[in-house]
Amino acid sequence: MIVGGGAMLSRAEAEVTALAEALTIPVLQTFTGRGVIPDDHPLGIGMAGGIGTLSAKQLAEEADVVFLVGFKSGQNTTFTWQIPTSQQTVIHLDIDEAEIGRVFQADVGLVGDAKATLAKMLQLAAEKPLHREYPERQEWIAAAKKNWEEYVQAEISAESEWLKPQQVLDALNQIAQPDDILVCDASFSSGWGAVYFKHKAAGRRLLTPRGLAGLGFGLPAAIGAAAAGTRGEVYLLAGDGGFAYTVGELATLQAYGLKVNILVLDNRNWGWMEWLNKLNYDKEYFDLPAVDFAKVSAGFGLRGFRVKGKKQLAEALAEARKATVSTVIHVDTTLWETPVLGFREAIGRRQNAPVKYM
Repeated sequence: MIVGGGAMLSRAEAEVTALAEALTIPVLQTFTGRGVIPDDHPLGIGMAGGIGTLSAKQLAEEADVVFLVGFKSGQNTTFTWQIPTSQQTVIHLDIDEAEIGRVFQADVGLVGDAKATLAKMLQLAAEKPLHREYPERQEWIAAAKKNWEEYVQAEISAESEWLKPQQVLDALNQIAQPDDILVCDASFSSGWGAVYFKHKAAGRRLLTPRGLAGLGFGLPAAIGAAAAGTRGEVYLLAGDGGFAYTVGELATLQAYGLKVNILVLDNRNWGWMEWLNKLNYDKEYFDLPAVDFAKVSAGFGLRGFRVKGKKQLAEALAEARKATVSTVIHVDTTLWETPVLGFREAIGRRQNAPVKYM
């Protein structure tokens, strides 16, 4: 089951989980479907796509039936429109009839609200003598999840001069509570947040612009989340380039007494574009000027920490959570880390012949 933003708009979290449990279906999520099922649920596989988990990729490739729920078949989640394949049976549920079969031919098209339609499917399933226990499938799903968790743990445990974004997200996961919200700026920050931030409860806990064009989205969006008066803490994850677009909005936080805990991943570069330069031309063009965003935050009357190392990061996050005002935590990170699976594969196998990647 690949679940998109339509299911979240319909608030179909309970129905998605119930149907998955009834028939032992792994649940893969898109950017806007993220959070439809908790990450610690045995059937919750996290995000699917070129920016996603390896377990989601494995399960999407090996499935015989793919059920698309409130999903527009966008580029990322379909691995640049390669999944579903022509050999897979496709069921597509969407409230907009025009979406059915628009990108992939649907063997079965269902037009309707996600929550109401899934509830009806559950009712029909309860009335029919369906096979409901699939131990081999459960083992298959558990093995895929375990492989991904081991892969992530190896990244988190690695020692390096600069903190990795994966390690930053791990530290955030240690302190974040189920009601907390993570807002991401565009580009790699959205990828790191969508893939590595753990959803401890179902529901909308992630706000992201998804694409590249929204640089600077993060701080204004986080201000909106804080102004909405959410029950938990609001965290912002942004790169140094994107954060600089709207850094002046720190004044808004100070003026209105709003609280956002801001993590700036400073790789001193336009990360996504530099990766493309490296892969396509074997060159590095960008070198952003060094800015101490912790001092900038203090200049706006807010709190600021500049951290290097896991211990300092954990301490800064704890201090930020206890504070009553907004905090900027400036983290020096390494450039050559990426949440884009294709980029990772390409940099690992690339020899002399450049290959175009977008």
